[in-house]
Amino acid sequence: MNINARSTWFAVLGLAALSGVAMAGQRDELVNIHLSATSQNAGRVAVATLVPTSATTMQIVLFVSGLPSHVALPARLYSYIYAGTCEQLGPAPEFELNQHARVGDLVPMRMWKSVPVPMAQLRSGNYAVVLKTSPVDGFYNVFCGNLGGAGPSPA
Repeated sequence: MNINARSTWFAVLGLAALSGVAMAGQRDELVNIHLSATSQNAGRVAVATLVPTSATTMQIVLFVSGLPSHVALPARLYSYIYAGTCEQLGPAPEFELNQHARVGDLVPMRMWKSVPVPMAQLRSGNYAVVLKTSPVDGFYNVFCGNLGGAGPSPA
């Protein structure tokens, strides 16, 4: 990893940690998931922070270090949760998290998405979060992260 990518990665992690401090009452329940860049977005980093907001709902806070150079500004990112893993996504999204598609011309970007499902369900099954460019920009997958795992990780 080059120095620029490494410093961007630390900046993204720092933003994720700050979001955890802002939600101190739920801090023990936060889960940070590293999102891997696809070949369409090589060298970029992203983190999804999962935050339970009730027994049946959670919020995903997404931090993105950058997008491909061909993406038009202001950038639009679309996010989805698929059954399966990043290596083998289901045929269609289980959840579309696009109540508000993120529009911005500043990077890094931060987005909040509500998910009408308990965290335990997403963490216990085979689910992956996928970020895509807009249809105008090719609707490419640019990041993916597997949500399954055992218990919360330190925020």
